[in-house]
Amino acid sequence: MSVTWRNSLSHIATGCSVSENFASSLALLLVGSFSFFYNLDIALFEGSEGLYAHISREMQLSGKWFQLTYHDEPYVNKPPLFFWILALFTRWFGENEIALRLPGALFSLGTMMLTYFLGKSLFSRTAGFWAALVVATSHLMLWYGRRALFDSMQTFFITLALFAWAKAHLQNAGRWWYPVVGVGMAFAVMTKGLHGAALPLVVIIGFLALTRDSSPLKNRSVHTTVLLLFALIAAYASLLSEDLVLHFNPFKGLKSAFAFSSHTATPGHPMYWYLLIIWFDFFPWIVLLPSSLIWFMSRHPLRLERSELFVLLWFLGLFTALSLSTLKRESYLMPLIPPLGLMIGRYCQSLYCSPASKGLATMLLRAMLGLLAIAFVIAMFYGPGLLQKRWETSLSVFPPAFVMIVLSLATLLAYAVIRSTIKLALGTVGALAVSFSIAVVGLILPGIDDATSARRASDTIKSFPHNPSEPLHLFSPRWPDNEDVVYYLNLEPALPRLASEDMLMSKVREAGHVLAVMDNTSFATLKRKPDLALELVREFRQRRNKNLYILKITLAAAADDREPGLSMLDVALPSDGLG
Repeated sequence: MSVTWRNSLSHIATGCSVSENFASSLALLLVGSFSFFYNLDIALFEGSEGLYAHISREMQLSGKWFQLTYHDEPYVNKPPLFFWILALFTRWFGENEIALRLPGALFSLGTMMLTYFLGKSLFSRTAGFWAALVVATSHLMLWYGRRALFDSMQTFFITLALFAWAKAHLQNAGRWWYPVVGVGMAFAVMTKGLHGAALPLVVIIGFLALTRDSSPLKNRSVHTTVLLLFALIAAYASLLSEDLVLHFNPFKGLKSAFAFSSHTATPGHPMYWYLLIIWFDFFPWIVLLPSSLIWFMSRHPLRLERSELFVLLWFLGLFTALSLSTLKRESYLMPLIPPLGLMIGRYCQSLYCSPASKGLATMLLRAMLGLLAIAFVIAMFYGPGLLQKRWETSLSVFPPAFVMIVLSLATLLAYAVIRSTIKLALGTVGALAVSFSIAVVGLILPGIDDATSARRASDTIKSFPHNPSEPLHLFSPRWPDNEDVVYYLNLEPALPRLASEDMLMSKVREAGHVLAVMDNTSFATLKRKPDLALELVREFRQRRNKNLYILKITLAAAADDREPGLSMLDVALPSDGLG
């Protein structure tokens, strides 16, 4: 009888474990799908999306898949792999925002799932769940991970390489994982440059040095991996133009990353710059980072479990390498999110096992959680004003029901901190993180689109009333100041483009006058031309001094003969406030 009961209880426990595993995986998929796929159809913004979309479009139209151009000028800042992916998706799903952003969303979701399975494999299902939740709901991933940018793609391949290394070296899961390391690093390099391999190697070499483990040097699979890495990169580079091959020159990469020449330095981004911005970019999970670091360090790094040491080196090694580089952007921190999640996941697992433990880490944790509760309360009251100032969004960007839910969760978090119920506090942080995801993806991004839509600005310009026999042209002889609007202006029905001043002058002489839309720099250049008369017809205000103007352009002599005094209008005329 007792054996029967034991067997029944065992089946029940196994069933609960399976159901809990399924429930946690389903919850993560729902959160990740919302975070990375919801509202992908809002207009492109912040310049780079329009730039990359336009480069991909030119590549398809020209058929030159191994040479990149932007407005018919060579573009050599990045290799072409990412643009091939964009071209593939726009060919499948049409040239629209969803197709352009789907690759980034898929790579970000893939990074989240890799983090989940690695946390589950190295530590526990609990650690994997929290690690993946960090990836899905941290501000950096919500803001950049779902966009048409390189960083989500490279982050996925860097994570894949280190995931495979952990499976092969830490868990002896099979020698076939070593070639996956090489493939991951190779594709990370092919996406954006040699640092795609340098960053994982910092972690791998640092780990082997600290553990004094030279066994991989004797492993034939590792040798095969190195050969595979070089073979893939060499084959890829052999297809590219000479300018693009320079991305795989290690000396050029070092010179660019560490600004050995003065013109490559990024002003205002000192070595400690990332320390200043992680408080916002890692929000809301930044509150768990200090206490998790103290928890790891208090156990002495060299006495940590190998998996814990690996995760700690992953985070600190990448952070140090990125900080040493003078080329700094917020999106460059994205490869740090998976190890951040794994550290926090392991720390949360320890808190669930011994939530009543005392010490500096626990005291700091309670203080930081209290600050998080206060931060959410302040955000609900003052956030709309700050968003309006930064993005010109509506003051009612947060609905009253959403504000009440967040305030209730913040109050519950404060209560849990005061009562020292750590499990309740962690659960509330998770709920607040999901609420933060809803705020960014479901409310703030659509609010920005309503206020400063490049697509709407383009539609307004294209529909501007003018004589059908006198078409509106796009004067774009150089890299435009507003890449997003210009991308839309080049979509069908596209404005006929004047690609140089010679083309503009020829058109003016032929037709007598030209109606053209242009950016600030082109307008300023034409104003210095004594042989042209400009009439400002309409100004379209855009953020960051990226205004666009419709001008009526004539020869100065012809304008003087017809209407004296109309050769130049410097008076501010009525404008369209499109952001």
